[in-house]
Amino acid sequence: MRTRPWAAASALALLLATALHACSDGSNPGPCDPSEPFCLTEAADLEVEPVDRVVLVSNEAVPQGDSLEQVVRLVNTGDGTLQVSSVQLEYAPPAGASDGAKPAFTLVDPVFSFPAKVHTLGGADFPQGVELRVVYTRPPDSAPRSGRLVIKSNDPVEPTVTVDLRAEAGSPVLTTDKKTLDFKLVPMDEAHSFKLNLLNIGTMPLNVSGFALAGDIRFGAKGPGFDIGGGPNKIRSIDLPQAIPVPAGETRSVDVTFASDAPTPAEGVLRIFSNDPGSGATGYEVNLVANKSGPCVQISPRNVQFGGKLVGSVATIDVEVTSCGSEPLRITSFAIDPASSSDFGVNTSKLPVGTPEGGPTEAAPLVVPVNESVVIGVDFVPDEVNPKDADNKPIPDTGTLLIQSNAFESLAKIPLSGAGAESECPVPVIKVAEGDEVIPQTVLHLDGRQSYAAFGGIVQYQWSVAQPDGSQSTLVPSVTDPQPVFEANVVGVYTFKLDVWDESNTKSCESAEYQVLVQPDQAIHVELTWVTPGDADETDTGEGKGSDMDLHFAHPNATGPDLDGDGAPDPWFDEQWDAFWYNPNPNWGSFDPNANDDPSLDRDDTDGAGPENLNLGVPEEVGYRVAVHYWDDHGFGDALASVRIYSYATLIYERLDVPLNERDLWCVGEVLWPEAEVVDCGDVEGGIIVPDYVNPFFLQP
Repeated sequence: MRTRPWAAASALALLLATALHACSDGSNPGPCDPSEPFCLTEAADLEVEPVDRVVLVSNEAVPQGDSLEQVVRLVNTGDGTLQVSSVQLEYAPPAGASDGAKPAFTLVDPVFSFPAKVHTLGGADFPQGVELRVVYTRPPDSAPRSGRLVIKSNDPVEPTVTVDLRAEAGSPVLTTDKKTLDFKLVPMDEAHSFKLNLLNIGTMPLNVSGFALAGDIRFGAKGPGFDIGGGPNKIRSIDLPQAIPVPAGETRSVDVTFASDAPTPAEGVLRIFSNDPGSGATGYEVNLVANKSGPCVQISPRNVQFGGKLVGSVATIDVEVTSCGSEPLRITSFAIDPASSSDFGVNTSKLPVGTPEGGPTEAAPLVVPVNESVVIGVDFVPDEVNPKDADNKPIPDTGTLLIQSNAFESLAKIPLSGAGAESECPVPVIKVAEGDEVIPQTVLHLDGRQSYAAFGGIVQYQWSVAQPDGSQSTLVPSVTDPQPVFEANVVGVYTFKLDVWDESNTKSCESAEYQVLVQPDQAIHVELTWVTPGDADETDTGEGKGSDMDLHFAHPNATGPDLDGDGAPDPWFDEQWDAFWYNPNPNWGSFDPNANDDPSLDRDDTDGAGPENLNLGVPEEVGYRVAVHYWDDHGFGDALASVRIYSYATLIYERLDVPLNERDLWCVGEVLWPEAEVVDCGDVEGGIIVPDYVNPFFLQP
């Protein structure tokens, strides 16, 4: 049993709840009732002119006290109707300055009312755009002025758009031809690139001096004299030894890339540093997005197993192909891999009417609308009795069904197996409700009830699972239940197998197999597992049934007694700034409960083996320190601890089987963000172990 700290302070957290109306005011792009007046079933796309979203006025062009009118146009390049729900001008004179009789920036009352309906550009309906008129009146002093227009609409990607307003003396002004780079869907193991144009719309020479990337580590950028990001262990920022010069009115370009290794959505920011006084210390920002839209393919089953079939008989198993993305799925081929057994074939009889004989082609693709499915059959005709292995089980014929499409998994490969037999074996079938790719701590619901036999029913089930290193989960309630559940806590591949027996006590000729990939979808994911040699059964649960290690994840603000003797305060056991078992859900970022900017210790294991998992979705640009504390061995003795740290699906740090005694504290390292790198504690490989670490503000076991 853990003892609460005797000097613990209590705190109250302020929670701000925001209620959003789903659709009727046109301001929220979320789900809505199509019968409502402004409920849209197609996506609008707000585009702003000027495209750089900057209205710049040079004071040299406007006499003091005179005014100049500038026009901002809003058009709709999407498929659905755009609803502009509001436009607001945000402006205040700088400290110590006065505008005089009239504000420097004013917004002329628009001739339309809100919400303003804007139809698709180039379509048959009007209006296809609206105009906003901003008036600049030059104030009596020479201080620069700045403000912005805030435009809200039902654009699903950018519901809020800002247009910067600037009035200043001659200076360089950096802008780009795009404020957001959306890579759409990038197929697996491919890298896509955008050319980003850097424009100097000011009146003085612009010098671009550096770049930095924040967010998903798969984003990269390269240009004259630099190449940053694009994967783990790569630098994420650079101060250029020689600045990129951009004369007034001219353009230079850099390449922004995204290397896709998983279908998980990605967000990031490219920061550009220059001598533009308006960019500030944080630089000019370009938003980066990938894998948040596009087609997706879902295939069931992912492994087609015929079991034993009578020689010469025809067996067919249907494979359902579902369009699961935000855009239609375009299938260009169904085929059996040429290296497969000739006993397998494609059956196109259930494809939609109008599909070319023999299946779709590149010239005549099969288009599957979002959330709809098609069925392709696989035939198996065994031509002989298959030989048997040493366990008297048939050695099956194998093959692969290939499905070519425009999804992330552009070439899906579905394993096929089957054996010729004198009599038919029962066939095991595995279904997993959560699918074949999940995040850690997902409870999987397995189902073998769709298994079948040629004669009679299925009377016995036998499950097994091959787990990643460090995983100690079990099938519940038992390995013989037709519908067991399984908690997948450790990152990696889990392979489930199932054998069945029919009423005549005939066992399936081959085991059904189903693989589930468990990988994190957070910017930072820390995983602690351990092995205690003195614990004969690390799968049993309950108080004192196993050793107890704790994961610690500390913010730079964390402070405490200097127990490691390095002359600096230790961060561990800080009740606010250390995320651990006593403080599993601290509030370090925004008070908005919907913001994913706080760490969360999602699993605390007190009875052996782990894992303990910590996740952080939106890190600050700081370094977070990671440690492991051996809180209580409960009499089981020394243990071996392993820590793995991921950024999204990428492993960025791994240290395995570190020996710890009870009360040892292993300072692992510091996770640097946005670099997504880990630096060992004290620059010592593998970190530092502090023995008998007892914080005086906590009662130890």
